[in-house]
Amino acid sequence: MAERADTSFGYAEFGNWYDSYRADVLEPALDRAMDALQRELDDALPDRDLARIRSLSARVKSKRRTWRKVSQTRYRQRIETVDDIPRIIDDLVGMRLTCTNLRDIEMVQVALENLPRRPGRRRPLGLDPDSERDYIEQPKQSGYRGWHVNLNVHHDDVPVTCELQVRTLLQDSWGELTHEDTYSKAGE
Repeated sequence: MAERADTSFGYAEFGNWYDSYRADVLEPALDRAMDALQRELDDALPDRDLARIRSLSARVKSKRRTWRKVSQTRYRQRIETVDDIPRIIDDLVGMRLTCTNLRDIEMVQVALENLPRRPGRRRPLGLDPDSERDYIEQPKQSGYRGWHVNLNVHHDDVPVTCELQVRTLLQDSWGELTHEDTYSKAGE
């Protein structure tokens, strides 16, 4: 892995930080966010609407992809130490909800509108309304469509941002195909 010449840390320091932060913060926060999101949906939606949600999955961004993102020009100037990474990179934890059609996305949006802005004890998931990215109304150049929003959760008083992507089955298939093309060497 190439070293970042313009910052005070290289891949070795990043790797040590990542391994520790992933185990101590990101993975527990992911579990908490998934449980909270499922509870919110269960409470907000009737069974017939819940059945239209085809999958709810999640991941912690891999070390390799996180390093690649941290090394991008648009982030390099804003990240001075490894401790800045979680504040700047908002998709270290990602969740994806796949549903049947566009009406279902609207149904999920309405269910999430009632989330508090900040997570708390009773409702551990918060919604950042300023983070909404509507790629359904304004698709990416690749043709990708989906609705993204950041959700916030705490683990041991450490705030963690989780990016939620909501897509239809067709949008999800397109997203997977364009993601592979975008991130593979052949697709560059």
